[in-house]
Amino acid sequence: CGSDEVCVSDLVLSVQTVRKVSRSAPVLVSANNRELSFEVAVRNKKENAYNTQVTATFSSNLYYSSVSFTDGVKCTATQIDTITCQVGYPVIKEGLEVETSNPDLLLIGHKQQNVVLTVSKPGEKADVPVGVIAGSAIAGLLLLALAVGLLWKFGFFKR
Repeated sequence: CGSDEVCVSDLVLSVQTVRKVSRSAPVLVSANNRELSFEVAVRNKKENAYNTQVTATFSSNLYYSSVSFTDGVKCTATQIDTITCQVGYPVIKEGLEVETSNPDLLLIGHKQQNVVLTVSKPGEKADVPVGVIAGSAIAGLLLLALAVGLLWKFGFFKR
């Protein structure tokens, strides 16, 4: 992080479908072509990014099968239709790019449905809002003052 002790990262997320056919043709997942593969890359253009996660949400007619990844990436299916990947844990340093190659989603069932795949990164702000942190700190100090006041009233500090 910079001299101000604040990390200002600039994460760039890119997702590409791995295709065996022309790039201009739409991706078709069917009973005959049951796999949907894509490549995900996260690149940090600024200061270090800590505890970075990439989340992929997909429609219920797909099933998460597997992922091949580079060092520093760990993916788990957190829900039936969601994969969460720890990227570059604990830190993606400035200028570093982390890639996953060929995460596979398999079609289950034979219904014809539109397939929706959303890959996203969390916002650049901290997961916990500053107001919650400040409120928790103030509540903790008030609780400490109350405990000291009660102990003082009951004579705990008298010798």
